[in-house]
Amino acid sequence: MYLNINNEFRGFDLLTLFLSFALIIGAIIYERTNTRENKLLNFSFAVLFIGTIFKICQQPIEIVFINQFDKMNESIFYIEQNMHFWFNQIYQLILNLILFFISYYVLKQWNNKKQLLQTETNINQESDYIISKKWKRVVHLIIDLTIYFFISFMFFNKLIQLISTKLHFHESLGRYFGIALMLVFTLAYYTFFEYLFKITPAKIITHSKVISKTNENLNIKSFLKRSLIRLIPFNPFSYLFIEGWHDGLSNTTVVDVKEESSYKIVYWLLFILLIASIVFNILFNPFV
Repeated sequence: MYLNINNEFRGFDLLTLFLSFALIIGAIIYERTNTRENKLLNFSFAVLFIGTIFKICQQPIEIVFINQFDKMNESIFYIEQNMHFWFNQIYQLILNLILFFISYYVLKQWNNKKQLLQTETNINQESDYIISKKWKRVVHLIIDLTIYFFISFMFFNKLIQLISTKLHFHESLGRYFGIALMLVFTLAYYTFFEYLFKITPAKIITHSKVISKTNENLNIKSFLKRSLIRLIPFNPFSYLFIEGWHDGLSNTTVVDVKEESSYKIVYWLLFILLIASIVFNILFNPFV
């Protein structure tokens, strides 16, 4: 029996609607600028990248916990239902793998082509790259937080319900399990995005990139350390007074990359629309 989730993830549906709108606007801008401006397309592919990863991870859960067919029943109805289930799983896996590799390729190309923006005078003693301004870091926090909250809620809420039902978890234990999964997802979200592409979806919008302060090649340990420090309470507020903790303690920083854009007002309007979507979810509690 399949789990009915039509009324459980309306917030995710709202995000899907927003991303679909952003993808359409991005395609229009891409066409009107003769393929020069593609940040909205790349942003959509970045969200698609992380979304397909979790869809692929979700399939084993569905196979173990949702596909509860009566194996002792050999009627034609159950055999056909089982065949339909496996056909759908294979189809979804192939589709998600195709989307995963396409989005990976697009993001890798974006990362390779973008050049860092430099200035003639040193910003500090270690680098002459232009450090991203604090308002951009706030935008990064809001957009990335929104994306991984909605995606993780969709995935983990379903996972917790299935495992709790199957293993008879107590409600409080399931809640702690969900918190642990959220922490793991936060680490994975930032670590793999920044390790593979030196960006997150939000940094595509602001044309920013993660680099080492000493111009050294960063390895996955550097990005994992950076992500772990993000979990420190009040880390986001460290940018209000000094250099952000996950920058300073990991010896990394975020810098600007070259950008030629005639549609900045469009991106700001989309950002306002995203904020409105967040407020709508908070006020009307669409997850219930």
